Amino acid sequence: MRILFGQDNDTLHMNPHQSGAYEWWYFDALSDDGRWALVAIFFLGSPMSPYYKAVVAGKNPSPLDWCGVFVTLHESVSGQWVEREYAYNLYRHGDFTDAPNDLTIGNSHLQYNGNSYRLILREKHLWVGETRIEAEFTPKGAPLLHPPLGEASDPHTWVCVAPVCAMEARVTRAGQPIVFRGHGYHDHNFGQLPWHDVAIWYWGEAQYRNQRTVFYCTEYTNSQSESLFLRGEADSWEIATDFPWEVARPTANRFGLSHQKSLRLSPSHQSPYAVLYDEAQGSLSNGPFYRRLAVVIEGDTGIGEVFCPQRLVHPLWSWLMWTRIRRRG
Repeated sequence: MRILFGQDNDTLHMNPHQSGAYEWWYFDALSDDGRWALVAIFFLGSPMSPYYKAVVAGKNPSPLDWCGVFVTLHESVSGQWVEREYAYNLYRHGDFTDAPNDLTIGNSHLQYNGNSYRLILREKHLWVGETRIEAEFTPKGAPLLHPPLGEASDPHTWVCVAPVCAMEARVTRAGQPIVFRGHGYHDHNFGQLPWHDVAIWYWGEAQYRNQRTVFYCTEYTNSQSESLFLRGEADSWEIATDFPWEVARPTANRFGLSHQKSLRLSPSHQSPYAVLYDEAQGSLSNGPFYRRLAVVIEGDTGIGEVFCPQRLVHPLWSWLMWTRIRRRG
């Protein structure tokens, strides 16, 4: 994996006509009162869809035939996350301008004005209704800058663009407005499929007041591993890579996705950082190859994910994706 920090530029993008290419722009946020959790993702060549299986099968699909928008809004009710809005739609085209963060997929838009990222989300639900959300993510502090880690030829690049953002969202539900503010996060991922070498990865971020913690731990099929740890404030960061980490307390979801719910990260000579994927709060996303859960890092609550790409090609799981995805015109 190649790891980059700082704001995007024109060189950090894939050719949208190259079969197997993929790219996504990820945003998440938690409201200041802990009531709302928002996740929005814009996709070119959606890898977490049957596009992945088509690439593995050698069918040479075009990434532009698999553009997508994912959005989910959860509300915390009695300590449990309850899904209030959900949409995951695929489109056969997207408008990607020369600007690195200005794109349109379906009726949804991502715009960057040099100061903040504006998300306009207009996505049909699986059956009836439509998600209507406008959100603004304003990075705090100067861009996080660090020498590139990894090789440009690596199949996956993760760009930590804005780990600390102020966020404001306006949601329309049943004709009624919901407005909330909170702390947000944004990263950018791209590369070339398939991920033959990745067995599983664990990612998560948490925020307490002005301090952010981000971790990214990957296990490869050759038994090697890779790790990243980021902790600090808008202009002062501790960054560590390739440090020891341990997993414990195995668990599995109802789809048979097995993973560890507890990690111990040792990025420095200090005591290890304890990470817990908190299943007691319920899943923000749950599937045969992917889970998004509440994550607790040293008492700070945030959002984390577990991803096992090898399960994307399972015939049953690939078919079942269509129960949670819609192909739109």
